[in-house]
Amino acid sequence: MRRTPWTPPANTTAERALVSMALTLGPDADPAIWILTAADFYDYRHAALWKVAQEACKRGERGYQSPAMFDAATGPYLALVATTAWPSAAALVERVRDASATRRMLDACWHLCAAWADADRARWQGEIAKIAAAATGKDAPPDRQRAANAYAHRASRYEVHP
Repeated sequence: MRRTPWTPPANTTAERALVSMALTLGPDADPAIWILTAADFYDYRHAALWKVAQEACKRGERGYQSPAMFDAATGPYLALVATTAWPSAAALVERVRDASATRRMLDACWHLCAAWADADRARWQGEIAKIAAAATGKDAPPDRQRAANAYAHRASRYEVHP
C-alpha cells in the first residue's frame, strides 16, 4: 500500500484572501481580521505578508505601499494574492483560526505521545495543558471545548509510571 504524505490542516485559500484584504485595505479593513497573528498562518509566505500588512497598518498605510512586501514574497505570488476574491472577513478569520487551533492541538498531541513514551510526567501534563488551551480558545467551537475539557479531566486522573 502506498502512503501519501500527511499535510496538516490548513485553509490556504482563506489565508490568501485575508492577506490580500489586509494588504489592499490596510487600516480600512474589517477590524476582525487583525485578531490573527503570523503564527495562525500555515503558509510561510502568508505569515510574512501578514507581518508586512500589520506593520503598515500600525503606520496608517496600506500594505501594498510597503517595499517590505517584495522581501516577503515574489512578484508572481504577489500577483496571485492581489487577484484573490474576498468573501466575508469573519468567515475567513474563523476558517484560518480553526485550522491553526487544530494544528496546535495535533502538535501538542504528538508531544504528549513522546512525553508518555519517555515517562516524563511534567512534560506530559504540560502538553495536556497545551491541548486544552488550543481547544478552549475563544475561537474554538463549543463542542471542541467540551471534548477537550472532558479529555483533560480524564487524563489528569492517570499516573505515569516509569
